[in-house]
Amino acid sequence: MEVEGKKKQHFLLVHGACHGAWNWYGLVTKLRSDGYRVTALDMASGGVNPKRVEEIRSVVDYCQPLLEFLTDLPAGEKVVIVGHSFGGGCISLAMEKFPHKISVAVFVTALMPGPSLPFTTVSDEANNAVGSFMDTQYFYGDGPTTPQPPIFSAPRFDSWTLTGETNECICGIRSVERSPLSKENYGSVRRVFVVCDQDKAIKPEIQKWMIENNPPDGVKELATKPRGDGYRVTALDMASAGVNRKRVEEIRCFYDYCQPLLEFLMDSPPREKVIPVSHSMGGVCISLAMEKFP
Repeated sequence: MEVEGKKKQHFLLVHGACHGAWNWYGLVTKLRSDGYRVTALDMASGGVNPKRVEEIRSVVDYCQPLLEFLTDLPAGEKVVIVGHSFGGGCISLAMEKFPHKISVAVFVTALMPGPSLPFTTVSDEANNAVGSFMDTQYFYGDGPTTPQPPIFSAPRFDSWTLTGETNECICGIRSVERSPLSKENYGSVRRVFVVCDQDKAIKPEIQKWMIENNPPDGVKELATKPRGDGYRVTALDMASAGVNRKRVEEIRCFYDYCQPLLEFLMDSPPREKVIPVSHSMGGVCISLAMEKFP
């Protein structure tokens, strides 16, 4: 999605693993209201991108939407590129390939490799700091010896670290090509790192370790409160929407569409109640839920 605005800066937003352009909705709204131009992209197999995870053979495949966007960017135009979490690896690749099209790169609690700090080293440090990966399971399309990166599924781990929701997480990238970053290209782009003290996937000590070993031009600290005011929140994708894997062709009736909501309420503990909130057509969904689970 692209938003035209009055100001010259053009923000290009790149999501992290298991996410999509949708996770920038709050920032996009704020930047739009301030008059900036904004483009939030889905990486291959992320969000509503039609690429299947089984088709991804390398990090270049995964980042193709980003690389294509920068290739098509008009000559002389530059963007402020922002990467979150795994998206830091994506914007690093973009910095290496298109340094003349990026005015500044912003790493929001993101993996930040560099010319003397390989991506594999950064990724390993971040993974080791997490410790337990809980219910994570790995699946190989053609076996663990094939060049295709494995896919992982981790509903509980994803709920704890990534989205705060209970959707199944499918990620098509666990390994990357050995594409070195150079001082001439990557190193010529100004970098800013945003530290988040509540990140569970890339912990604060790893963020500071990357800053020390690959110093950026600026560092900003973002102090956050976990889960806002302490309420429990569950956001659901209805069938075929968001990251729900149901295909539109499989939906035969309204009950099929609302199935994720009905299953959630069916599995809720006895005597536990929720406050359902809906928008637009979602009002019909919660009306159905009110009838079945008053």
